[in-house]
Amino acid sequence: MKSLAIIGGDLRQLAVANELCGKNFSIKMFAVNYSDFLSKEVARCANLAECVTGVDAVILPLPSSTDDKTINSATHKITLAELFSHNIPLCIGGKLSKYFHETAACPCFDYLDYEELSVKNAVPTAEGAIEIAFKELPVTLHGSECLVLGFGRIGKVLSSMLHGIGARVSCGARRPEDIAYINAYGYNAVNTANLNLTRQYDVIFNTIPYKILKENILKTIDADTLIIDLASKPGGADFILEVTCTNYTEFIPVICIKVVTIFLKISLDNIFYSC
Repeated sequence: MKSLAIIGGDLRQLAVANELCGKNFSIKMFAVNYSDFLSKEVARCANLAECVTGVDAVILPLPSSTDDKTINSATHKITLAELFSHNIPLCIGGKLSKYFHETAACPCFDYLDYEELSVKNAVPTAEGAIEIAFKELPVTLHGSECLVLGFGRIGKVLSSMLHGIGARVSCGARRPEDIAYINAYGYNAVNTANLNLTRQYDVIFNTIPYKILKENILKTIDADTLIIDLASKPGGADFILEVTCTNYTEFIPVICIKVVTIFLKISLDNIFYSC
């Protein structure tokens, strides 16, 4: 039976512990907000050393670190140096930076290096964005003018869902092959290489993780337009103007619990084998 240390994170980490506990894995946890939701079979450790001693791998949250200095935890401050001062044979985490890999004294695997996980996660992210639009818009999405900025995993899934609802979908991209696919799917193509919005939209969904909606763009957008930002930091809108010019909603995309737990159950044996 493999022994795993699950450190930091949020409710997703508790769900992962519950799913893996008893399925040929012995689970220890530290630096999380425990709740009645956590199985009694999971060992709740008093300190980091107790948690990582004798384990086959450490499972970190997504993101594993937001500052490249400490592990993502709401309850404890654990530095990367402190974590890797222990003899850890394997580390599994999410959004691991180049610096994280260089600091680690063991092999590291990133959840998001697995295309299957990233694609599956696009579905709950897109559904969450649509749910926000349902709540915030004074009109139905059916028949609404919707602009999706970015045609990656989330942009593709979100555009398809909006089209299925009956929205008038425009998609923003800059690569010629993406523009070609957008036209092939029957959406209106918007070239983001030199973004100039020639029509008004009821809602704009941004998936591009840089300031695509600059001051000159925001000033042309109708004050009633809803902007839902799905991109990771720094987001896609000029922070100074986003509140005053538009109805701006920041949606922090997360890997849903079901996707993470299924991924880990399927992939852990393969990860151990490859090491």
